[in-house]
Amino acid sequence: MQMSDRMRWKVWIGVISICILVVIVVYARMMPSNEGHIPRIDIPTNVKHKRKQTSFNRGEIATKIKFNVMVVPTKAQYGLEEAMQPLGERSSRLARALDLIRDGELEKALIMAEGAIEGYRFSLEDIATLETLAVCRAHFAMALALYKQGDLDAAIDSLRSYLASVDTDDYFIQAAQWNLALIFLEVMRSANREEARFSAAREAATYLQIFLNEWPDHPAASKARSYLTCARAYLAATEK
Repeated sequence: MQMSDRMRWKVWIGVISICILVVIVVYARMMPSNEGHIPRIDIPTNVKHKRKQTSFNRGEIATKIKFNVMVVPTKAQYGLEEAMQPLGERSSRLARALDLIRDGELEKALIMAEGAIEGYRFSLEDIATLETLAVCRAHFAMALALYKQGDLDAAIDSLRSYLASVDTDDYFIQAAQWNLALIFLEVMRSANREEARFSAAREAATYLQIFLNEWPDHPAASKARSYLTCARAYLAATEK
């Protein structure tokens, strides 16, 4: 009995399929086994990846350093109490400037403080007079007004002008050094450019060290040491 053409094709297809299957099995057995060489990797789910922390995080400036308002001397500390009347013209202008700062009239306060300084010619004979101190401390008053206006650079210049004008005015010298450090720390925290932050940190560290060297027992000394440590850590991390 002869097979039909259709049956013959089915037989050939079956034979070819079996041959292919045999070849695959033989090839698989000839290949080296990878079992035991590729470790199983379990990938955990719901894992929150933590950001790698550097030795000093710039964000710590904002959390470790809590700024107080600048040291604002009273009129008595300025030597401008009403009980000390009559005041000279420059002292009167300074007293008025302080009142304007307190009332938030900052532009008028700056004009009044500048009036206390304008045209003054310093002489050694006047070094201990109230009028001379009024001129020197007017720079401090200007710094307060400028700081409140948000002009940190101008406030820094005024405080430096005050420090350059006096040798013995302990309370105000302390306050000026401390306020300068606070302003530079504020610049360090808020500046957009790394270069500006680094420069401000260096200036802050300088004034904090001066402050601690001259007034180690000051009530703010502990806070100053903490700020100094923070500023130095930032400088060290940035220089790497």
